[in-house]
Amino acid sequence: MNLLLIFVAIAIIILFILIALKYSDRSSNNSDITVYGGSRLSNDHIVIDTLNLLHLVFESDKLGKVVVNEDIIYRTIEISAPVITKKYSGRVMYVIKGKDKIQTDENTDQTETDADSEKKYNRLQELCNKYKIYIYYIEQYKDPPKGHKMSAAHASKGRDDFYLMMLANRYKCKILSEDRYRDFGQFNDTIPPFYVYEFTFWALEKKKDFVNPAQITKRGSMRIRKAPRVSYLDL
Repeated sequence: MNLLLIFVAIAIIILFILIALKYSDRSSNNSDITVYGGSRLSNDHIVIDTLNLLHLVFESDKLGKVVVNEDIIYRTIEISAPVITKKYSGRVMYVIKGKDKIQTDENTDQTETDADSEKKYNRLQELCNKYKIYIYYIEQYKDPPKGHKMSAAHASKGRDDFYLMMLANRYKCKILSEDRYRDFGQFNDTIPPFYVYEFTFWALEKKKDFVNPAQITKRGSMRIRKAPRVSYLDL
């Protein structure tokens, strides 16, 4: 009898150990990553580096580099949104970098008419409505606000990268991208102010937001940490 009780006790202990290991694995793989200062990592939301995803979807050894334009950006969303929304049940957020408006030697005339802009914005709203996603369109000031000059550093052009890191920190989630963001540490000091149009499937009008990277970090209103990444190929 005593021997039987010992075996039962051992079996119960083993069962509890197996259950504990199961939930420990689940926790470590999903929500216990403390990259955001101890906050649990959400597996419901995802921020997408749209231009990075575009190159992954369309470029190959046979096709070579693609020419980035509005139509191929829309197509990237149409191809990827059904896959991503099936994996993530929360906010699926596409971040898109608009054309550079400041003229440089490498940047020819990028003038866009009001009619062109309205057509673009209407198309983005249609995509939000169709796939129940969020789109953030990152625009550059043609004339930066007073006191802000363009930096020569490559990181200064990463306004979309800065904003997707902002979103990932806000919603405590991962970024879908193949980019390692090696210049992340230079964002605060080199990226001039920019503005963002937010498109949602539950609002008829886009929302405009002003972003100044230096003020956000220096005033301590938000500490932005480098977000963990996930690959589209792993979905």
